Amino acid sequence: MIGLVKEDARIRWSGVFKAELRRGGRLVRRYEARNIVCNILLSQLRNALVGSGSVSEYTHIAVGSGTSTPTRDDTALESEIARKLCDERLVSGTKVVYRVTFGSSEANGSINEVGLFDAASGGNMLARALFGETIEKTSDYILFIEYEVEVSYA
Repeated sequence: MIGLVKEDARIRWSGVFKAELRRGGRLVRRYEARNIVCNILLSQLRNALVGSGSVSEYTHIAVGSGTSTPTRDDTALESEIARKLCDERLVSGTKVVYRVTFGSSEANGSINEVGLFDAASGGNMLARALFGETIEKTSDYILFIEYEVEVSYA
């Protein structure tokens, strides 16, 4: 008789968006928000496993003024203000880090939400989060955003 071994290979996706508001090169305030991973990622992974699709290359971070609670069914920010190509994307061990800088003339407004996308407009949203408080971004400030995600076995 042959024994079967059941292996539970659960994958954990743990991500956090971090933001820094700076004025004249000085740090004014830090913000942090844990993300919700949207259903599109699971769909892309399933399809890639059977050769009927692929996983997108996620390249852009967007910010918005929406305040609704993120859900896995989200496909866009509630009220997008600005989206920008990441300045940096890197892999370090089990972590992937995305970084973007919104200059003084970019993303001005009341920012509550943030997301990671695979296109300059429209496209697929991989993750969405709400900051715990509103970031009041004006032309007096530069906003740095980093999304750090760890992909590992649970």
